[in-house]
Amino acid sequence: HADDLEFNWKEPILSLSVGCAAVFLLDGLSKNGKQDPALPILIRPGDVMIMGGNSRLLYHGMARVLPTLPTALLDNNNNDNG
Repeated sequence: HADDLEFNWKEPILSLSVGCAAVFLLDGLSKNGKQDPALPILIRPGDVMIMGGNSRLLYHGMARVLPTLPTALLDNNNNDNG
């Protein structure tokens, strides 16, 4: 989709990732595939994305959610066994 329906584009779009990691695709002004291929961006939990100005008109979206574990389960410092 593209964020092109608002009346006022002065404010940027802010996105905060709080779930699983994912592949975000940033494309061009149309989604007909006649321009450069979409840019894949790895989004991880805690990442912030800001899209302002003309970038709001670019087609974008999540291509794939990646299976990930919550950070607390990966942190060895939370182990009660020392």
